[in-house]
Amino acid sequence: MKAVTFCKACGNILNVSFNFCPFCGIPKKGKATMNEIVDDSLQQIDTKSRTSYLKRLGHLEKQLMDLEKELNSIIILKKP
Repeated sequence: MKAVTFCKACGNILNVSFNFCPFCGIPKKGKATMNEIVDDSLQQIDTKSRTSYLKRLGHLEKQLMDLEKELNSIIILKKP
């Protein structure tokens, strides 16, 4: 079985003799294994998911703070 090399930038299969990736043009810097490519992809997905989650959490926190202010105003108005 022939050894396979992958582009670390785009993940396409490369000929071992190539110095540049013919798909994305990035210079070949060492060999990338399939595990490295999968791990890098999963890490990027995880980072994007966490960023999205934190952004949503911040938005919900702001909504809760606004709601708390509104409820405090209602409580103050209803006090005799």
